[in-house]
Amino acid sequence: MLAMLAPWPFGGIRPPEPGSAEPGLGTGVLLGVVAHGLAVVAAVALGALAGRAVTRRVLPGVTVLVSGSILTIVLGLRDSIAPWLAPPVMSTARALGEGAVPAAGTLALLTGWTVLWCAAVLALYARLRRGRS
Repeated sequence: MLAMLAPWPFGGIRPPEPGSAEPGLGTGVLLGVVAHGLAVVAAVALGALAGRAVTRRVLPGVTVLVSGSILTIVLGLRDSIAPWLAPPVMSTARALGEGAVPAAGTLALLTGWTVLWCAAVLALYARLRRGRS
């Protein structure tokens, strides 16, 4: 609970500046829910690849989770060589952190990217799962 209050003294959470294009509290909360929703869907897909049904042992599962998390961040960097290999977690953070509410097309693009990435990962999961049973 205390960690939830930590950003307040450092100005991490503040109301929008008057006259700026920053979203209000309700819009900010809604965009936060969208960002978390996109991240959770990608995390579940990665977790499926790390499950015992695919990896059969704990160590390979942990390796998949750790390397997947690191690659999500590294491949999500602005100048990445292959950003399409990772879910759009970093792209979503950049789009929502610019201050103004992103365009509907940007949110639709990020949502489509997440859906396609998750579909590809879950297809890989299904193939690996079928091969291991």
